[in-house]
Amino acid sequence: MTTPPPLTFLDGPRTAGIPDPAVRVKVNIAGRDFDAGNRTAAHLRQTIKKLAKRRPEARLEIIKPCYVNIPPGEDDPSAGTHDGDGVLDVEIHGMRWPSAQKFLRKQGWAAWWRHTGDWKDPSDWHIHIVSLGCPGKVGGFVPGQVADYHAHALGLKGQHTAGNDPTWHPKDITKTVFDYPRWLDKQAHDTGHVR
Repeated sequence: MTTPPPLTFLDGPRTAGIPDPAVRVKVNIAGRDFDAGNRTAAHLRQTIKKLAKRRPEARLEIIKPCYVNIPPGEDDPSAGTHDGDGVLDVEIHGMRWPSAQKFLRKQGWAAWWRHTGDWKDPSDWHIHIVSLGCPGKVGGFVPGQVADYHAHALGLKGQHTAGNDPTWHPKDITKTVFDYPRWLDKQAHDTGHVR
């Protein structure tokens, strides 16, 4: 049993905004209580809102949230990627798996359709997502997963070959990154609170 590397930061600038985007808070999103950074929670809420507009019959379920620490000695199929902020496993009910992966990628998530056991068992399926530009500390393997996503690789141990993920990727991934300050401004405008 190997110990996952310590939490770290993704490359790139830390996002600004008040409330602080990296502060860990307790949230209830999609009927699930969990901890997330302010920006990750906002990104997820924005994604669910866009899903409701585009596909009202679809529903996002959080299978495994952020800040899930597996006790030492227990098997962690996620290798510590959920130990910090910005990483979740989800399913979008009412949308085919490849379409759901594409939708999430358009919303600024590095996203891969995965399984935790066997492709033959759909109950093992999920989409592993990473909030691109997450300013909070993330699991030690997450920066490598984000680099793999940009290189159209699979984000899995031993499978870092550029181009080995032939599924759809945005033409310009950087343009999909969630804009937290803009989201905050829109929330303030929508509620009548001037920032």
